[in-house]
Amino acid sequence: MNMIGSIAQTTEILKKYNLKAKKKYGQNFLISAAVIDKIISLIDDQTTVIEVGVGLGAITEQLCLKAKQVIAYEIDRQLYDILQDNLKFSNLRLYNEDFLKVDLKNIISEIDGKIAFVSNLPYYITTQILTNVFLNCSKIDVVVTMMQKEVANRFMKQKADKEYNSLQVLAQYCADVQVLSKVNRNNFIPAPNVDSVILTFKIKQGLNDETIQSFYDFLGKCFLHRRKCVLTNLTNEGIKFNSEKLLDLQDKRVEQLNLTDYLRIYEEIQK
Repeated sequence: MNMIGSIAQTTEILKKYNLKAKKKYGQNFLISAAVIDKIISLIDDQTTVIEVGVGLGAITEQLCLKAKQVIAYEIDRQLYDILQDNLKFSNLRLYNEDFLKVDLKNIISEIDGKIAFVSNLPYYITTQILTNVFLNCSKIDVVVTMMQKEVANRFMKQKADKEYNSLQVLAQYCADVQVLSKVNRNNFIPAPNVDSVILTFKIKQGLNDETIQSFYDFLGKCFLHRRKCVLTNLTNEGIKFNSEKLLDLQDKRVEQLNLTDYLRIYEEIQK
């Protein structure tokens, strides 16, 4: 059987269905077996995978051959119909839905055993999808995502800058982040304008979804006005804390604090 994620098979599918990538969905179809192998390398037959953005099914096909079960979401109705033709696996549950409207917590609650989230993330909704996943990640074991290089670099920076955002802090709080592989733009049809990176987020043990949500809400208040000091933002929101215990942080803006600093402030507020 020819892999969907090969140049020959991808070209054949595009021609057969007179299909063109849709810019509004950020579609670029993966055509590299080596890249697919990297993405699925942490998956085994005891793992249920939640995949978002199936495309032509290049990653999905190989996940089905390796995982216990694959729950996959594709928003494009035309691609969904094509996938119904080309992916015939008993362990695949395929949905034509907008993942951002799915009750992820409910989906996860129905899964027994290990859980992995896998996605070739479209640029325009990378932030929304990852935020949704991290806010519901306490029962997820690993998140494997391919994203544009410039976005991936933000998660890997050792020092914060003016682009530092609350999702980066949330990711550090929830997971240990690593680069699995760099991906050249020529591994896609059509080739995007930038290269990509595969990141793995290995979820930390002992997390609680309610606490994650509480911490994320706190971060939202910290980042409310970037030009103001973090403690000033919190005070203006009516949040009480012992300022004397945080004197060393009183003049710091969001990009001048690290995860340890944010946790200090958060824990002081919770007292």
